[in-house]
This record gives sequence, C-alpha cells and structure tokens, in this order.
Amino acid sequence: MNPTRKFIFCIIILLILSFAQGVLAEPADQDWGTPDGKFRDDNIARGIDHSKPNPYLVYTLEKKLFAAKAAELGLSPSEIAQGSPQFTLPPADQPGMRSKGYNKQLVFLVDFPDYPHGAAQTVADADSKLNGPGDPAMWPTDNLHDFYARSSYNQLDLHSDVYGWYRAKHNRDYYTNNNWALLAEVLTAYDSQINYAEYDNDHDGDIDNVFLYYAGPHGDWNTFWWAYHNAFGHDSNTKSWDGVYLGSFCWEWFSGTLTGLFDSRTPCHEMGHVLGLPDYYDYNITYGPQGGVGGFDMMDGNWVDHNGFSKYMLDWETPIVIGSNPHDTSGGLYPAGDEQSQTSVLIMPGATLNSYSEFFFAENRAPGHGNDPTTYPFYDTVTKTTNCLPWTKKGLTIWHVDYTLHTSTHNFRYDHSWTDHKLLRLMEADGLEDIEHFKGWTPADIYGPDQFFGPTTSPNSYRYAGTDTQVHIQDIDTMLGDDIWARFMIGEYPPTITSIAPNTGTQNTLLAVYDLEGSNFWSHPKPEVYFSYKVKVGPNYIWFNEYATNVTVKSRNKMTCTFDLKGIPTGSYTLFVENPDGETGSLSNGLTVTPPWIRVTVPDGGE
Repeated sequence: MNPTRKFIFCIIILLILSFAQGVLAEPADQDWGTPDGKFRDDNIARGIDHSKPNPYLVYTLEKKLFAAKAAELGLSPSEIAQGSPQFTLPPADQPGMRSKGYNKQLVFLVDFPDYPHGAAQTVADADSKLNGPGDPAMWPTDNLHDFYARSSYNQLDLHSDVYGWYRAKHNRDYYTNNNWALLAEVLTAYDSQINYAEYDNDHDGDIDNVFLYYAGPHGDWNTFWWAYHNAFGHDSNTKSWDGVYLGSFCWEWFSGTLTGLFDSRTPCHEMGHVLGLPDYYDYNITYGPQGGVGGFDMMDGNWVDHNGFSKYMLDWETPIVIGSNPHDTSGGLYPAGDEQSQTSVLIMPGATLNSYSEFFFAENRAPGHGNDPTTYPFYDTVTKTTNCLPWTKKGLTIWHVDYTLHTSTHNFRYDHSWTDHKLLRLMEADGLEDIEHFKGWTPADIYGPDQFFGPTTSPNSYRYAGTDTQVHIQDIDTMLGDDIWARFMIGEYPPTITSIAPNTGTQNTLLAVYDLEGSNFWSHPKPEVYFSYKVKVGPNYIWFNEYATNVTVKSRNKMTCTFDLKGIPTGSYTLFVENPDGETGSLSNGLTVTPPWIRVTVPDGGE
C-alpha cells in the first residue's frame, strides 16, 4: 500500500463495475421489491463514484456565483433575478439530506449468526458518538452531531435514532454484494416500531438517510465490506415503508473488529456525501496530479473540518467576493471555525456573467477553532508510521478552484481522480508541492506573515491555461488573537515614490530618512529601498546597489529608512522602491550626496 493510503485515516470505497451491473440482484428465496441494483449516481458506469459533488450543489453554486458576479458588475436585483441560471434538476438529483435545519436519520446496528457483536459494542456507545457527548479525546470527531453543528455554524441540527442490535437471518457471506437484501430485511423487521415517514425531512418521498453498521471485520479498500454511501432509485414496483422509499444510505463497519468501540470519524466523512459533497482524495493515482488535498479536509483525511468552498456549496458561509478588475482591498478574517461570515474571500479575476472557470478562495484556518485541531497527522516515510505533530502556524489557506462546468451533466468538469488538473488545489506556501508527492498537508502550506501569493510566486496565481490572473494576496499579518489581516488585489499595483525627506546627505555619514512618501508599499514582506552608483575599476565602470537599512513601513504610503553614505560618490541618484513581487517604483534625482565639509586649522588660530 502506498503512503497516501496509510496517511489517510479512512478512505471511502469506489465499488467495482460489476457491483452496479446486476450483482445486487436479490436472492431467489426473497421478495423485497428490489430495485435490482439501480443506484442513483452521477457515474453509473463506475458504480459508486463520489469524485464529483451532487449536481444540486453545483446548481445552487451557479446561482450564487452569478448573483455575486452580477453585483460586482453593478446589475440591479431585478436584472440579477432575470439573468440567473434557469435550468432545473429532477428531485432525484438532490442530496439525500438538506444541509440546514433539524434533520433526523435512522441508524441500525446489525450482526450475524456467525459474527455476533462484542459485549462492549453497545447501542449506548454508538448513540453517544453519533448524538453526543461522544469521546472528547477524538475531537473534532468526538461525535457526529457536534462536528456538523460546529462545521455548519449551528445551522444543521442532526439527530440519529439508533436501533439494534438486529440479528440478521443469514450468515454474513449471504449478503455479500447484496446490501439491498440486508437493508430491506432490517427495515421490514422494524416496520411495526418505526414510522419511516418521519425520516423524510424534506418531504420528497424518500427516507432521507439510513446508516447501517455491520458487525465483524471490514475488508480491504475497494471491496464490498468496506464503507461507502449511495442511494437507491425506485419506481412503482419498488417496496416502500410507510409510504416512503429507501433513498440515501451509508454502509460501514461498527469498529472493524469484534471487540472495538464505535469510531465516529468515518460517519463524519460519510455524512459529507449524504449532504452532497465529493471525495477530495485521488481514486486513480495513475492519471493527473496526485495527492488530493493532502488530507487537509474531512472529505480526504477524516481528521479536520470541511473547507470553505464546500461550506459555500452547502450554504453554510458566505465569503467576501472580489470580482472586479482592478480591485484592491484590505480586511481582517476571523478563524473559519468561529464565525459564519468574514472568514473567507472569493477572488474571481475577470468576472463576467455566465463565465464559469476559475477562482481563488482564501480562508483563515486557525488551530483549535471549530473543527480544526491543534495537531496534524504526519506520515514518516522512514519509519512508515503516522504521528501527530503540533499545528501552530497561523495564516491563510489558499485554494485554486476550477469550477468549469461540463455542458451535458451540469456538474464540474474537473475532479481529483479522472482529470488532468484538480477541482480544488491547495496552494502550498512553502512551494515544495509535497501533496503531489504523497507527503500530505503540513502547516508550512499556510501563508503567514512575510509570505505572499501572486503571479511571481511558486505556486503562482496563473490560470491553468497559463494566463496571468493578476491576483495578489499580500501584507498578511497576524493580529491580536487568531484573526488574520491581508490585502487582496486583482491587477498590477507597482509602488511609486513622490518625495523623500531629507533628500540630501553628506558623504561618509548616515542619512536617516524620516519621510519617504509614495503609494503601494508592502508591509509583509517589506520592500527594498536603494539607489545605484558606479565605480571605475581600471578602464571599466562597475555598478553597485546601495540598500537602505532599518526599513520601516508606516503605511502603504509612508516609510522610514537609513542610508550609509560611506564611500558613496557625490552626485544625484535615482531612488528605487522594489516590492517583494519585483514591481518597482522610482524617483529621478531623488537623493543627492554632497561632499563633506573640511575644516583646516592654521598656526595663528584661524580657520
């Protein structure tokens, strides 16, 4: 198994082709009104494939992005309403469960005659880790309810009704490749105790979601006895319970062993699929860029919060939108786990209506806030073990999103498994691209003070086609507490110099500049201030740069600094200010160096 598979705590299954092509036909001695394996899925040919989000999330995202761009372009509310995307989706294309409000779901614990559950594997343990309080030592996946309450800023109130243990009629192997038979058996067995219509929270005719936890060991990744989410389609011949059909379901092990306790990490991941989110890990390491998002997401590594782009799709948060060009704004961002607003910025370079291509998404992800822990898993390629290391760095997480639409499916064209670049790429501040070398996310990938992101950095803010977006994120500063201040721009903003005081210094002295004025001076990292002079060496001249020391940026428009004029030839010089991205401003004859006064004492005491 390669290091990526070991790094990820829990990877969700891609069922093999035969699973979707009829292997699920019911046993001959049962009559469950089976849907004959007709799974509801975006990619029927692959069986269960969560490489793309539910189409309904894409549809709602289109409408939100259209409105955001229209507002940036100055359209009125009525013009926005008239021009908003009008295509519709059938109800079956909606997620199993809505992302807001009070939602109930069913949970069944099932064991088998040849695999009974262990004495410690209780309904109470599962209930605690689904509804709370759970296991504080496992925070942020202490329990399913609280994880999603924090992630949704208390907009999703999820309650799980746990039933069990149910003893299946047959040994475990009987149900291999036929989980419909077991699900239908369990639903029928509890039919007299449960009003299934109560679990149709959105009143669309389906039981919104069923979790079935089976006893006994799980199989290998990409086998039937693993963990996955899917949904059944139905027609007039399909069996129903209390007038509703089985729609979305999650199938997974209770603990993977006969004695282990319930672990809520996998349910937290699967619940993301129930809500419509895709996997952000890489199913196919032989095609396209590798590494997913380095484990830095619940839909990849199972240990950390959902990213801001996912929360935007789920309508849990609304980012600050920057879509006009040019644009230059500064602002503070709260940690993403603390506030519903002002935690993220969405930058859409060259935004025009009905243009769905690429944008950058920056968010403040601070350790110890919301579902972001204070440690992170690090896979050691030498010892081949995963250890928890401290996460202390603060700053901005920056994502490159390509939301280009596939014209026929109205879903994203790009994903993390089957395309030549990713839907969601994490920009790594250290420039090492460790994620695509299977080394996973580390705090070094966060952009902190004295780091910036733009056309000249690595990675850069170019589009995948190689054109310059002119997106810059700079002047990143950690404020009091864990808030982050930064400057977000579209366009080129080179520095300018308008004046310097004093503008004259004496050779062989220190010149303390107390007022260098202009515009667009960076604060993190600081600009370089210098002038050039030449010295004759033999028949040739050699140019030197004299750099100022003690550079202090008072504001975008003012700096102070010190020049050491020792050995500097007299004359007037062009003064330069160069920002860290290479953009330079100048002031001709901005600085003059004069010869020193020479005092001569004569014998009679005169001077």
